[in-house]
Amino acid sequence: MHDPAVYRYCHHFLRDYQRTYSRTLVVFDREGSGAEDLEASELEREVEERLGKNGWLQRCAALVLDPELEAWVWLDSAVLARHLRISRERLREILGEAKPKDPKAQLEKIWREKGIRRSSAFYQALAQEVNFHTCRDRAFRKFLRVLRTWFPTTAN
Repeated sequence: MHDPAVYRYCHHFLRDYQRTYSRTLVVFDREGSGAEDLEASELEREVEERLGKNGWLQRCAALVLDPELEAWVWLDSAVLARHLRISRERLREILGEAKPKDPKAQLEKIWREKGIRRSSAFYQALAQEVNFHTCRDRAFRKFLRVLRTWFPTTAN
């Protein structure tokens, strides 16, 4: 499903999985969802409400990435700089005071410049090394809260 269909129809698609799965997490980008005029938190609330009415009740969560998943990658980190094959100074220059306005386009630009192929291996390697505790992205923080609620440990 593409983002507009996820936003509009995920509750229909997921209806048949209620007996098979104990929880559902719906994730999509705000950009391209067809509802860019709404705030990410409002989109999440709408999706969670529709899922709840469809039987998922407290077993569901929606994450709307704003602007997109690649925003989570952009940390002032020596690890990120190394994986992008750029200097830490260049990374700070790109970041300026905040994350890039279009994080996906910026990431793809650097990949092209450095001859890096887009792959899940890039994200996996980064996730294994980067300390995401400093990430302040709203959707990422909610993602952590949801996982900690659904899968509590004694360390929480």
